[in-house]
This record gives sequence, C-alpha cells and structure tokens, in this order.
Amino acid sequence: MSGLYGNMPPKRGSVASAVQLGSRVQPPLDEDGSSCVPLQLGNDISFLLKFGVSRDCLETVEQRAVELGLPPAKVLLDGGLVSQDRYFRLLAMELGLEFCETVPDGVPVLPRLPAPDEWSRMARIAAYSPQCCNSFLNSKQADYYIAPDVHQLHGLRKLLLRSPHYAQRLKIMTHASGLNHLVRRASFELLYRAQNGLHLQHSHLSAKRVATIGQALFLLLTAQTLVLLGYVAFEPVLMAFHLPALLGYFAHAGLRFLGWVRPINQQDVSATPRIQDAQLPVYSVLVALHDEANQVDKLVAALLRLDWPKERLEIKLICEADDLQTIAACQHVLGQKYGSILSVVVVPVGWPRTKPKALNFALPLCSGDCVVVYDAEDRPDPAQLREAFTAFAVGPTNLACLQSPLSIHNAADGWLPSMFAIDYSAHFDGFLPVLERFRLPIPLGGSSNHFKRQALVNIGAWDPYNVTEDADLGIRLSRAGCVAGTLKRPTYEEAPNTWRVWLRQRTRWFKGWYQTWLVHMRHPIQLLSELGMVKFLAFQMLSIGTALAALVYPFWVYFLATCLVEIIDGHAPTWKHILAWVDMTAILFCFLAWGLLAAKTLPIRNLQHLRLSLLSIPVYWTLLSVAAWRAIWQLIRSPHVWEKTPHGASLSQAAMRNPR
Repeated sequence: MSGLYGNMPPKRGSVASAVQLGSRVQPPLDEDGSSCVPLQLGNDISFLLKFGVSRDCLETVEQRAVELGLPPAKVLLDGGLVSQDRYFRLLAMELGLEFCETVPDGVPVLPRLPAPDEWSRMARIAAYSPQCCNSFLNSKQADYYIAPDVHQLHGLRKLLLRSPHYAQRLKIMTHASGLNHLVRRASFELLYRAQNGLHLQHSHLSAKRVATIGQALFLLLTAQTLVLLGYVAFEPVLMAFHLPALLGYFAHAGLRFLGWVRPINQQDVSATPRIQDAQLPVYSVLVALHDEANQVDKLVAALLRLDWPKERLEIKLICEADDLQTIAACQHVLGQKYGSILSVVVVPVGWPRTKPKALNFALPLCSGDCVVVYDAEDRPDPAQLREAFTAFAVGPTNLACLQSPLSIHNAADGWLPSMFAIDYSAHFDGFLPVLERFRLPIPLGGSSNHFKRQALVNIGAWDPYNVTEDADLGIRLSRAGCVAGTLKRPTYEEAPNTWRVWLRQRTRWFKGWYQTWLVHMRHPIQLLSELGMVKFLAFQMLSIGTALAALVYPFWVYFLATCLVEIIDGHAPTWKHILAWVDMTAILFCFLAWGLLAAKTLPIRNLQHLRLSLLSIPVYWTLLSVAAWRAIWQLIRSPHVWEKTPHGASLSQAAMRNPR
C-alpha cells in the first residue's frame, strides 16, 4: 500500500455523491449519482468548499500539491491549514458516516495489522482498500473504522452508493487515531523488539550481558596479579606499565594536536545550491522525552523552524507510558495548529528505562529515508537537515551517519557550564573532524545524529542496554563497513549547571564507554579483522584509553608530585628522575594540545571569551576522574541504569531563545 495519501499526483474530476444519512442536506446530483457542481480542485479537498473553507486557500494548497507531486489533502493537513480532526469530521459528513475520535480497543482496523518489517511502508496506513471489500461485506463484525485516502475515496463512494446500508457499519477516524490504535495492538511486539532486537540479531554486539564469564575472570585475575606484583616489586611493575600509559596519552594528545595544526574548513555551507522541495525525501525526526513537560513547547517551536518542507517531514515525540505530564504537554501541542507532521509515540513501561529503547520502539514507525535524533533541550540550526541530505547525496555510498556539532548556549551560567562548552567546542569542532579526515571510527554524540534509515536498521539500530548508545553505534557502523562524517550546522544544547547533575551525566558516559569496550572486545581477533589495525588501535584509544586516562590521572599527578619532592630533597634515584621528566612532559603536552585545540575552535561558536577558563583544565580533569571511578562502581552494581539529566534549569534563557 502506498500510504495514507499515496505517492501519485491527485486525479482531477467531479466529486461523487455522498450518501444521505439523517437530516443533512445533500448537494444536487446527476442521474449517475455524481455532483452536478463542477469543481477543478483535487477530489480529496474539493468537498471542503461546502463547509466554509475558502477557495483561495484550497487553490493555494492545490498549487503546492502539484509542485510537490503530492495529494492536496496531505499538503492541507501537514501545513496545519485544517486539522486532522476537522478534515475527517467533514469527510464523514460528506460521506454520511459517523465520525469517531478514538477507536475502541479490540475493534479491528482494516487492513490487517502490519508485520514488524512492514511498519515503515505502512506508517501512513489507510484503513480501507478495495481489496478488503469482500472480507468487509462477508464479515459479521458490527463496525469498521476507516481513514480512506484520496485513491480510495472513489471506490468507497461507489460502495456506499451501491449499498447504502453499509454506512451503518463504517465509521470515519483520523489517521492519527488509526495509527495509534495499530501501535497499541502491536505494542507488545514493538516493545519486545525494542528491548531485544539487537540481542536477537547480533547477540555478540549487545550490552544486555555486560561481560562474558571469560572477560570477568580475566579482569579479576589481572587486578589481583597487579596488586600482588605491585606489593612484591613495585618499581619494575610501575616502569612496565608506564610505557603503554605514556604512549596512550601521547597518541590521544597527538590527535588533538593535529586538530590544532589542521586548518579549519571555512567553507560557507549556506552557499550550497538549494535543492528543490520536490526532490527531497521524507525526513523523520525522533525525540525521546522523559520528565520533559517544561521543554515541549520550546522544542516543538525549534523543530518547526527546520528548513524542510512540512509535507516531507515527520516529527515523533516519544514518551514513556507512565510519564503522564510529558504526554499531556505533547497532546496539548498537538492540539495547536502545527499540522499533522507531529505525532506522539507512547512506549509501554518496560526494562531497561533508557533512551535507546524508546528510539528503537519508534524507529519501525518512521517512513523517512533519513532519520535524525534530537534531545529535549536541543535547538538545531534550521538548515541542518538540508546540509545533511546534501552530504548524503554527494558522499560515498557507505556514508551512513553524519554528526552535527553540539554547542553549549548557557556557558555563562557558571564554571562547570563554561568548561562543558570548552569541552564540546574542542570535541565536535576540532577532534571529530580529525577522526573523519583519517577515516577513524567516530564516537557519536547523543544528539543530532543523522542516519540513512536503512543502514541504521541493517546494523540492528540502537543498543537499549548501552547507556552511551551513540558511541557504541559509531563503532558498530565502522565494523559494518560504513563511515560517519561531520556537519557544520550546529545544534545548541544546555549544559548541566550544578555539580550533582554534571557528575551523574559524566558517570553515565564513562559507564557507557566501559560497556562499549567490553562488548566489542569479546572477540578481539574478529574486531581486529573487521576494523583493521589502525581503526582497532583508534578504538582502544577512544574507549578504554580515554577512560583509563581519567582513572589514573590523580594518581599520576600524585606520583609526579612525590617524585619532584624527592628530586628537590636529593633522595630520588635515577629512574625517578627520568620518569618525572617524562611524566611532566606528557601531562603538559596533553594540557597544551587540549587547550590549543579548544582555543582554536571557541571562536567558531563565538565563545572566545571562555579562553581564560582554559587555565582550570587540571581541576576539570580531576573532576572527570571522580566521574570515571563512580562509573566503575555503577558498572558493577547497576550497569543498565540510565541517570537522567534534567533540562530547563539554564540561567541563560535569553541565549536559549536566540542562540548564535
């Protein structure tokens, strides 16, 4: 089935007669039952003239529909000129049928409930089709609820003209009501696949089991051996492990240093030739919301500013079933004149309570060729979708994902938000482009990821048990032979402005990196063969290397300080002299590389006033170490618990309304 309104241009012609039901006055009819009033508009909107919708409005809709090659009713509804509720109410009056706001549970909706692999094709489901006539006529069901599309209206009118008594059994509903009914009927299967899809498809890549028995025994024995050797022969063990640690530090700092020496791409993305609306595909926007009722209005306003034809845009607000306040806020927004591109997807309560599980639940309901994920507090650049689509169009065929830079808008709220903004600036505007240039795996950010939907489906979508599903997804894409790229158009986000919120968020990120490393290192030989040596080493550096650097940082600083004290007192052996100078060089090089990259990228987002805060990098890294150690404890006790980051506490509300 082609969809609620199909993909072909509307047919023109006279409007067939409606069935008289009750006391409503019918328009004059010809002998063959057709209307004798000539109408030039598409037959899915022409009847609205009788109900007070102006001809100028309908002709404008018709012209836009011709430009896009879409049925006029779709343009009318997606543009918010007439609500779904009103359109289908008037259609029910035109056909002489009863209109129902909701479909009772247990009542069938034609056609059959689609199988999971058909959801993407039937997301715009039409509940009546000529193929269903025989089953409908012969069925003993009392009522059928339908949402006919433009190509089915003619057949439906003929059926009602031929057999008027069937009008008693047919009831009109909105497309949204029909789809919600279908989702409720399929909720168990959708939830099961959202929870277990990756585990069933690629069990060795799922974090449902955090570590294998072999991995657990290996890590335990390694820790015990290190403790024992350190007690028996501390100095040789320290020297043995110093070298790989230093190499990791220098490699990580070296990539950041490359980002500093690499010239920033000054290409003006606004100069890219604009693609005509008729050539654009459907773009699906997914936003997972939890306890975000205060963000819904501002979020929807930001998403509706996206420079993409509404007729080819679908926005899905995903809520947990027990989050009644957020659902109510979303329903309130839907009641406004925002068009039919908005829909609320309610996810049944089930473990794990994570963002990737919610995204997995909604993904089969998407009909877009491209999918983008945003967070509740996001304010994306309006031209971001067009830049992403153009990049997909001109990029290699295995380009599967694009990461937009994330920029902090509330850096003025305090020291923590300012350091967060510096970190994001260096990472997204400096570090990720270096990884892209050398075709290394890109650890995606949790927001503003643009995907080719089919590529996302092919690798099993998100891991619902990984609390940094974005970073894991970047590695899985690379293992599958896909590449990820970066964009220029940013998304403005809100940074945590309190220590408690910041610590919970950073803990989750470190815990997710531990999960990601454990999952992908279950079969290291296979990982090496899929990634190749260079990408394999890059993965080690980006995942466990980053985490270990945060874990050992305070101990490294303490060791360096004690060495310096002994050197000053004249009691330090030669090997401590050597280690002290090497360690000091490594730490200073890391600080310098990180600081230089941040200082270079801050002007891109007009954050150059934060450069003075770069002097506090050593203090910030100490806090990162606290989060990394807390993540170890959580990985053991509660590996799949998602510590929610609350939003809306920014003191810089003006900056949020008018991000640069």
